[in-house]
Amino acid sequence: MNSRLPRPLSSPCLATWCGLAVLLAGTPTYAEPTGETLSDIEEDAREASRAMDLTVVPVPQLSPALGFGVTLAALAVYTVDENEPSWTTGVGALATTNGSRAYGAYHRMSLGRDAYRFTLLGGHGDFNLTYYGTGPILKDRSVELNQEGTFASLLALARIKPKLYAGLRLQGLSLTTRFRTEEPLAPELDIPPLQLDTRIVTAGPALQYDSRDSIYFPRQGQFAEATWAISDGALGSDFDYSKVDVGV
Repeated sequence: MNSRLPRPLSSPCLATWCGLAVLLAGTPTYAEPTGETLSDIEEDAREASRAMDLTVVPVPQLSPALGFGVTLAALAVYTVDENEPSWTTGVGALATTNGSRAYGAYHRMSLGRDAYRFTLLGGHGDFNLTYYGTGPILKDRSVELNQEGTFASLLALARIKPKLYAGLRLQGLSLTTRFRTEEPLAPELDIPPLQLDTRIVTAGPALQYDSRDSIYFPRQGQFAEATWAISDGALGSDFDYSKVDVGV
C-alpha cells in the first residue's frame, strides 16, 4: 500500500415597456384578434417552457498563489420533458497570469418523472502554485509547486419512497505534484524536480431527502443529503479510508 499523503490540492420586461407606451400615448389600445385557438396557445406555452435559459459569467480573481486570472462559466437550464425538472449543463475554464489553466463540465438531469437523478462532474487542471511561509522566519520564503490533475464524479439516485432517494456516488482523482528546491550554484548539479503521483478513488452509498417545490427556486420544503465515501486499494486508490458527509 502506498503511504504517500495527498498534496493540497435578464432582459427588459415587454409588459413594462408596453404599459409605458400606453401611458405616454394617453389613448386606450385594443388587442386585435390573432385567430389563435386554445390549442395554439397551449402549444406556445409548451414551447416557451422548453426555452433555454443561458447564463455566462466571468469571475476575476487575484491571489498570491495563482496570480491574476479569470474564470469564465456558462450555465444552461432547459426543459427536455415537461414532466421532468429542468436539466442543467455547464462548462467553465480558468486562466491566470502565471500559466495556470483549468476547465471542467457539469450536467444534472432527471428521468422517469424525477424517479431517477443523475449528476456528473469532471475537469482537468494544471496549476502553478506559490506557497508562502508564516511566522518571522518563514514569512519571506516560498515554495513553487505545480499540480496537474483530472477529477470525475458521478452521483446516481433512484426514488425509493416519496421525497426519498438512494443511490451511489463514485469519485476519482489523479494528481501529479511537482516542486523544485532552490536553484543550485552550478547548473550541472541541478536535480530533477521531485514528483509525487497520487490517485484517489472512492465509492459509496448516497441518500437524499428532497421535499422542495422546485429544485432551482424553492419556496418551501427541505433538502438533506448524506454520503459515505470509501477509498480502498481494491478500487485502485492509493489510500484506505472512509468519510461521511452530511449536508442540508
